[in-house]
Amino acid sequence: VQPALAATPGIEFQSSPATFSEHLDFNVGPGTKPLLGEQWFRQAVAYALDRDGATAAVAQATDSPDHGVLQSLTHFSQHPDYKEDFDRYSYDPERVSRIMRRHDCTLGGDGIWSCNGTRASIRFATTTNNLVRGTIQSHLQAGAQTAGIELVTDNSSPPILFGQRLPARDFDAVLFTFITGGDGFGLDPLFACDGPSNFMGYCSEPVTRLLQEANEESSEGKRRSLVHRVGAILAEDVASIPILQRPTFLYSRARLRGIEDNP
Repeated sequence: VQPALAATPGIEFQSSPATFSEHLDFNVGPGTKPLLGEQWFRQAVAYALDRDGATAAVAQATDSPDHGVLQSLTHFSQHPDYKEDFDRYSYDPERVSRIMRRHDCTLGGDGIWSCNGTRASIRFATTTNNLVRGTIQSHLQAGAQTAGIELVTDNSSPPILFGQRLPARDFDAVLFTFITGGDGFGLDPLFACDGPSNFMGYCSEPVTRLLQEANEESSEGKRRSLVHRVGAILAEDVASIPILQRPTFLYSRARLRGIEDNP
């Protein structure tokens, strides 16, 4: 329907990155798998994820515009304070190999890395029957397999995933949507220690302190600096990885003036 409507004479089409960001969270709290508790391993996984390919695959599967990979957990891409904190993590199986060998991991006969007897295998959860998330999941799985990281499908229906599994941290990695202002405000529920929406179990005292300071700061410049420091730490710790902003769709008659897509 979307391509046909966009091609209709007299109709104009606009699309922007929306304020809905698909992201991948790791379970890094107490009781998580030993490898997931290691920052270096999560960084290796980040290099094993072909996020560019995943966004292109989503665009093709849904006949949607590809606005590219989201590279920040604190701001949306169209915000003037947006910084590409995660752009270092381009798909790089060779980089994965170097990181794993540096930590005495060995590549098994099945093509999956093993570290001190623990296979680099991660239960990867998302919602069932969701075209966008299913496309992202399958594409990330294929790329990670090539890099020696196994992402095992572990999906549930939305009521089970969001109502039971997320609160209980019953996942290794989980893909779902953040809906935020995208301007760096109010991020403590997501990333502060014991934040009510921090399902990862992630706890960084510097991040918690900086977010609290940012919430109380009246100077726009100082607040921007505080949130940018948060973004840099989040990219280093890799408890969560941004994937993409879902696109908006705005159709209007060409004779109308002043119509602007502004999510």
